[in-house]
Amino acid sequence: MDHLYQQALRSIINPLATIDSVSQQNYEKLASHLQQIFAFDQQNHERLLQHVQNTKPSNVALHVQVIEARNLPALDTNGFSDPYCLLSIVKLKATSESGRPRSESHKEGQKSKSSPSSQKRLKHINSTTSFDCHDVKATQTIKRNLNPQWNERFELDVMDYHNEELHVLVWDDDSDDTVASGFKKLQKPSGLKSLLRQLRQSVEHGKSLDDFIGQLVVPLKDIPSLGCTQWFELYHKKKQVGMIHLGLKWLFKQTDFDEADSAESDQSSIQDFKILYEKMILWNARMNDEELPVIDGSLTRESHLILQQFTSHNQISSFTLAIIKFILLLENSCKEDVRVVPTSVRSSIEGIESALYQDELQSLTLTDSEISLLESAAFQFINHTMAGVVSLRSLFPPLDKSAEDLLHALLPITKLVQLNLWEDSAMKSEIQNLLKSEIFKKIKRAVDVWTEDRLAMLDEHVAYSQCQTDPVLPQTSSLADLLQEVCVICTPKPAYQEMFHKVNVNYYKTICLRVDHMLAHKVKELVHEMNYYQKRYQSYQVNIRDSSRISLKLFLAIKNIYSVLKKSIPDREVFKLRMVHFDQWFEESLIFWLETFKSECNMRMEKALEIDKDFVPVTSQVKHSNSSVDVLSSFAKITTEWRDIGVQDADHLLIGAIKISNVICDGTRLYADKIASILECNGYYDGNSTEFDINQQVCITVNNIEYIRRYLSQLAEMLNYEDISRSLTLKYDDDAVGRQSFQMLNRLISTASEDIVLKERNLLQKIVDQMEPNLNKHIKIFSSAASLATTCDQEAILPLIEYLDKNLKTFHLQLCSGSYPKVLSTVWQTLVYRLDMSILYGCKPEYYSCIANHIKTLQTYFAQLGLESDPPLNSINYEKVLEKLARHALPTSELLLQYFTSITENMSIPLGHCGQVALRVGYLTSSPSTISLAVQLLTVCDLPLPVKSTSQLNMVRLQLRLLPMSFCQSQMFQTAPADVDENTNTAEFDLTHHFTDVPKDVISTKGVVLHIMVWQFHKLGWDTFLGEVFINVCGTKEIHRSIDQLPVIMLATKMPIETEQKQSTVFEILFQRRQWDKEAKQHCDIRLKIMKYAKNYTQLTGPDKKRDFLASVAQYVETCFSYL
Repeated sequence: MDHLYQQALRSIINPLATIDSVSQQNYEKLASHLQQIFAFDQQNHERLLQHVQNTKPSNVALHVQVIEARNLPALDTNGFSDPYCLLSIVKLKATSESGRPRSESHKEGQKSKSSPSSQKRLKHINSTTSFDCHDVKATQTIKRNLNPQWNERFELDVMDYHNEELHVLVWDDDSDDTVASGFKKLQKPSGLKSLLRQLRQSVEHGKSLDDFIGQLVVPLKDIPSLGCTQWFELYHKKKQVGMIHLGLKWLFKQTDFDEADSAESDQSSIQDFKILYEKMILWNARMNDEELPVIDGSLTRESHLILQQFTSHNQISSFTLAIIKFILLLENSCKEDVRVVPTSVRSSIEGIESALYQDELQSLTLTDSEISLLESAAFQFINHTMAGVVSLRSLFPPLDKSAEDLLHALLPITKLVQLNLWEDSAMKSEIQNLLKSEIFKKIKRAVDVWTEDRLAMLDEHVAYSQCQTDPVLPQTSSLADLLQEVCVICTPKPAYQEMFHKVNVNYYKTICLRVDHMLAHKVKELVHEMNYYQKRYQSYQVNIRDSSRISLKLFLAIKNIYSVLKKSIPDREVFKLRMVHFDQWFEESLIFWLETFKSECNMRMEKALEIDKDFVPVTSQVKHSNSSVDVLSSFAKITTEWRDIGVQDADHLLIGAIKISNVICDGTRLYADKIASILECNGYYDGNSTEFDINQQVCITVNNIEYIRRYLSQLAEMLNYEDISRSLTLKYDDDAVGRQSFQMLNRLISTASEDIVLKERNLLQKIVDQMEPNLNKHIKIFSSAASLATTCDQEAILPLIEYLDKNLKTFHLQLCSGSYPKVLSTVWQTLVYRLDMSILYGCKPEYYSCIANHIKTLQTYFAQLGLESDPPLNSINYEKVLEKLARHALPTSELLLQYFTSITENMSIPLGHCGQVALRVGYLTSSPSTISLAVQLLTVCDLPLPVKSTSQLNMVRLQLRLLPMSFCQSQMFQTAPADVDENTNTAEFDLTHHFTDVPKDVISTKGVVLHIMVWQFHKLGWDTFLGEVFINVCGTKEIHRSIDQLPVIMLATKMPIETEQKQSTVFEILFQRRQWDKEAKQHCDIRLKIMKYAKNYTQLTGPDKKRDFLASVAQYVETCFSYL
């Protein structure tokens, strides 16, 4: 301790030179302050002080940093110089008559000038002055630069600082053999004298290998004891030639620790410095007026000056100073008799980090003594700090209120581990392993204690609250709540995660693995008990519903916590989790969950309908009631819960999707039926139908159905049909399996949607049916007006439009956008149907034109309301009504043309034909407006003659007529009877008849026909009608030479049937007009008479009648005439 005290006194009382700005009085004050720190008595203090004053320091060196120079003269022809410096400590043995040169000032921040006398002294060095140079140092040459920067450091030994000077000479490098190289080549002392002689001659006569730029001479005793860094002036021949920037610092040369520890050594060891620093820190802490000394790392001004002098003279760097301070703070933090301010430790770490980045300290490393001291202090500090962390009891759960305390407690350790001091040392890994081991133990113990306490509390709570319920239900529910709480706790918090990361500890991985270890067994045990419970009570719906809800709650809790645990654990270590296959534990519960979904959905629907029986809208902006919202909420809940279950197996996914889809589809059907029945039960259809109007209740009912139907379109996406299809395809390696499953699932939705649309349309139809009496009343008004008026009155339809506008406006305001078009379509279809039913038949064409205009007006009205033109507006019924009205509005002549056109277009040979007629038809032009139509009758064959005379052959005759009669002036021609060959059953005519003065337009008018009737001729009685043929005159060829040049036409005779004629729309219209239209009456009478002939022919040829009454009479008359 005496040696350390002497070294400290030497820094104050007997420095190398003087202390800056400190007088002799201050020396005594610093010595007195040091006496107080070491607590030495006055006698020992004076003894040691006297010894220090009488002893000179040894092993002294001057540290010189040549930084740069500026404004040097240009000595080369290129306008530059190639400067370099020579440095040496010169001991003066004699003094010139002019006196010793000295620098004027060497205080920090001032310039120092070397006296011109130094140049003079060097000139007469051989006669009056001699000097001895211990060593010469040289800098690098900076080429072509008048402001060179060297930044080189040198250490020069000092023998007698009272009689020695620092000489700095600046030269211009002009050749390879420089002055500096001469110094480097010296091997013998005699060589140094020779070189000094050359140096003297160069300075005196300017003759040397290199050009001399200038020099600086600084007496060593004028250098401050704490050193200085400043600009000095360079002189050559009494003229300033530039300036040089130097850094000067005194130091004791480094010795071995054994020598430093000896009593004769001028240098102190690192342990001595640590003792001195600790005494100063503790003395400063005890000066506070507190019971427990507080160490904050600060020092008094006197202590700081003493420490500064001590570190400077003992060559102790600022890095070592920071390390020793940090060690002292760590060691004292573990003591009970003092208290170290936590911020001082962190500040000390920051000081070390700052020192590591300083340029002059980058090359410094820790000595063995520093490493030993630091290791010991670090381990003591970590053990002490971890003991404090254990007392915090906040490692699990990581509560926010204790996070800050824990962070502050571990922050010094994290800073300590992160220091770059350990990069080349095994100590860093040792500290990290110690820290990790202690933290792991604390975390695992905290998790175990907390989990065991919560499980014990869970069992106690169940035992306390248990009544008649199976204990597995409350246990499972409480465990699910506990898992949810653990899930929140195990969710990583950035503060904790970052804090433990600094000490290389994965906090959340540790707690997740431990939580899984503690809870997995209990969870699996309760799941098995719950499966047994559900099998036992599977016949009781209430028990299954309650237990399924609890087991699903547990499943979702396990799924959530597994997801959280998995995120905190690397993928390669997930297998360590005991919950990794938790979904397999619930395979038996899956079917019960699906059944519970259905029962809960139906229960919620019943409850919603019971509450919402009056169909009150949710808000003024929403057009559906609460029941539909509740139903869709139940649907959304079960789909969300199904997605949350997250089944992975493809087959289970398909089964679940089918089950959930069926539940929702059946629920929509059931809701639509029930809400429609509620409307009926409320007596909506029981009112006076003649005064029926649309109200809000009806619109909300329709909106509710449409609202839930729309939900079906979202079902495929919510249940991930496409993902299920892909999973099945991958599992079975067959695209058909996935495609068929996808189609089946979508078929469930489309079928349900179609059913709901049908139910919605039926409801709308029932509503519109209530409007039907009012519609009939207004339709009857304008229909009757149209039948009586000669012109169409457009205003007659206004009452109907006003009635429709009133009710459709209500629909528009109250219905949702999807239902309103359906209402328009239903009303329009009903209106078209009622208009069709209200049409009067047998009226004049003007009536039907007026009705058609009214219908088109209604179509325009509905189109303006938003009804789409295709297909609802232009429906088949609407087109048929317009077509019917257009046909009824045609004149009779046009109808006749249509009638005969339809007959001629169907003149193909029937299966049961009545023979064939062969003929030629052509025309000759008579005048520009008339023609002569020539008909050449050839044969009639294959005639089925029903009656054969006994006395003569059968005979047939033909009757020809141009129709319609209004076009051809009722021309008719009848042939003479022709015999029928019994072998061929053919009658030959071979005659030509001309219809003259026929309008030429008939050749181009479609519908003008040649009507040929075939009769069996009877001499007595009526002729028998055998059939008829219609030939279209339109397109008849002109006769150029002879009619024989035209092709023969063979047409099958047909027998008209009364039912076919009556089914003809045109004939029906003509038949209805016969009361007021003579042409129509004449046509209908003729056709009905022909039908009568055909009917009689059918009776004659019936299978059970071989002979008829007329044949018997004819035979009897012929017999009588034979006797006469």
